[in-house]
Amino acid sequence: MIDIISILVAGIFSCIILDILGYLLKLMGIPEPSWGIVGRWTYYMLKNATFFNPNIAHMPNFRYEVLLGWIFHYYVSICWAVIGMIGAFDAIAEAGDVSPSLVAGGIKIALLTTVGGLIVAVILQLFYNYLVSKIDSLVNNMEDASISLVDILVKNKLSK
Repeated sequence: MIDIISILVAGIFSCIILDILGYLLKLMGIPEPSWGIVGRWTYYMLKNATFFNPNIAHMPNFRYEVLLGWIFHYYVSICWAVIGMIGAFDAIAEAGDVSPSLVAGGIKIALLTTVGGLIVAVILQLFYNYLVSKIDSLVNNMEDASISLVDILVKNKLSK
C-alpha cells in the first residue's frame, strides 16, 4: 500500500511543479498553460478511437475540456511515475533483495521522465507565449489601422 501511495505522490508532485510553474508565469504576466487543448484531444481520441488528430485545433470545443485536460495531465504524470517504479520493483524482484542501488534505477527513470516533461512543457509554453504576443501585436495594429480609417472617413465626411 505504501508503494502505491509513493507512486501517486511522485506523479502528483511532478504535476504540482508544472502547476506552480504556470502560476509563476501568470504572476509575470505570461498566460498560464491552458489544458483545454489537451482535454479536447483526449475527448476526441476517446470518442473517435484515434490517437493522431491533425485538425484538433479546429475541432469544436466541449464544455469540460479544460477540466478533462487538467485531469489527464495529472494522469499522464502518474503513469510515468508508475513506469519508473515498475522498473525499480523489477530490479528488486530479479535480485531478490532490496538495496538502494536497485531502487535508484527505477526512481531515476521516474525523475528523468518528470524532468523531460518539464523541459518540453517550458519550451512549448515559451513558444506559445511568443505566438500569442505576435497575434496580440497584429490585432492591436489592425485595431489602430481601423480606428485611423474611421477617423479619416469621419474627417472627410465619407461615411453614410
